Amino acid sequence: MMTGDDAGGDDAVDPRCEAARGELHAQVLADGDGVDDRVYWLYVPASYACAQPAPVLVDFHGTAGDVPEEAYQTPALIAFAEANGVIVARPRARPRTWNGYDLYQWDGNAGDIPRNREFAKRLVADLEARYAIDPARVYASGFSSGANMAAQFLFDAQSPFAGLAPIAGGNWTTQGPSPSLAGGPRLYLATGYRDYLWGYAASTDTAARAAGLEADRIWLRRTGGGHDLYAWHFDELWRFLDGGERPSPGSIAAPWTEATLPQPADVLAFARDGGDLVAAGGKGRMWRRGAGESAWTLELDRGAPDFTALCFGADTAVVGGQYRVAYRGQSGWTANSAFPDYGQIGGGWVNGAACRDDGSIVLGGYWSAAVTGDAGATYASYAIPVSGGAYQAQVAGLASAGATTIAVGYYDYVATGGATGTTYVDHGATTEWWNAVTIASGSAWAVGDAGAILRSSDGGATWTPQASGTSENLYAVHFADAQRGAAVGRRGTVVVTTNGGATWTPRPLGREVFLGAVAVDAGAVTVAGEDGVVASSPL
Repeated sequence: MMTGDDAGGDDAVDPRCEAARGELHAQVLADGDGVDDRVYWLYVPASYACAQPAPVLVDFHGTAGDVPEEAYQTPALIAFAEANGVIVARPRARPRTWNGYDLYQWDGNAGDIPRNREFAKRLVADLEARYAIDPARVYASGFSSGANMAAQFLFDAQSPFAGLAPIAGGNWTTQGPSPSLAGGPRLYLATGYRDYLWGYAASTDTAARAAGLEADRIWLRRTGGGHDLYAWHFDELWRFLDGGERPSPGSIAAPWTEATLPQPADVLAFARDGGDLVAAGGKGRMWRRGAGESAWTLELDRGAPDFTALCFGADTAVVGGQYRVAYRGQSGWTANSAFPDYGQIGGGWVNGAACRDDGSIVLGGYWSAAVTGDAGATYASYAIPVSGGAYQAQVAGLASAGATTIAVGYYDYVATGGATGTTYVDHGATTEWWNAVTIASGSAWAVGDAGAILRSSDGGATWTPQASGTSENLYAVHFADAQRGAAVGRRGTVVVTTNGGATWTPRPLGREVFLGAVAVDAGAVTVAGEDGVVASSPL
């Protein structure tokens, strides 16, 4: 018979040392939000040892259907956990009924936000009881609807999280701020300018700074992309939340020559206006560089929106972004006006524009596109259906030449069409977002995530993949003719070609910034992007 000393003495095994490791599905936390039992997914890395308390990341999933806690980048999350020795928990939101299905999102039902805050706190406490955890290294992240959930803890005085990482969104629920966030949690915000939740990330950044959160504790990671969660998000947010690490800014590398923008802001689009090169970007700003000139002049400074779409036709032009557009008339640029919505987000979101040879303009964004032939006086819906036509696509980029208009976007969307709409093309490649498209001398190129590039020589009817030589997301592409072109993207990535893309050559900028615009002429390539960086090099 064991004595009391035998059962509870110094030789007793700490149950936290015997706790389960690996991937644990559909875990149940009894009375998880103080009302109901709640479900979560858990991953405990093989390196876990109770003698070395582990860090924890609670990751709030985005809106999804069945088994939502395993719906987004789960293999990447497992790889991240193993590489960094992190215990990862993904709680499940409460469902709401949508079109006859259960849809899981963090604010789908009345009272969800406070219930889910309680759930997260109880979950952390339960993990701390079952595993050896370092309470100073417990963090939260979240994607889309989950970004809103993670952001709820920014102004929560009882938050268990030392850092927060809302991805593709921010805080869109009204709550009273604390008197001060000085010395508060690190905050990593990563949302692309072509994400319809960009505004929530920007406003969360503004609110945190206004509440006293120090600049070195905030990282607003901007990109030129759309609404998505990437594997690189986990590595990047972790280095910042757990160690305050950011990439070294670097410096402009040869053969690039840097220029200066007056009142710089992030540059998100280039377009030619005759011989002039025009740039548009953040804070409603537009700049112009005359043909043969090196200096830029400020043409517009409207404060908002952040301009992502720009094109010039023979007799018209448009600039726009988010829910607003402006047209150029005889007396200059009109006031910003609302862009109509034919989709499902309550307003027309603008990501791209194509000025067509017939004088009309096509503009597109999330689940909606429109065409105008009278500079925005009237609009008509422009069809951009996905394969099968069940709903409209999420458009990132548009280009037009002659009677052809090409649209690219989310879920491998590449489509070609004409006057009233486009038809999806089964192009055979695979990537999340095709971010941009250009047409030159009878050929077209589309660029997207993970360095993906496609070329078409028949008006977009068929496409051939090209090897870019990079795995970074590409946000913009331009060709001067059928042979000479360049594409740019994340982390100062530039690739150039002089043979139509048969081969692409890396020409990194040297700066750790995203590049959102590129223009190629007969002898040079010009790139621009984050913080108003602009640089040129011989082609």
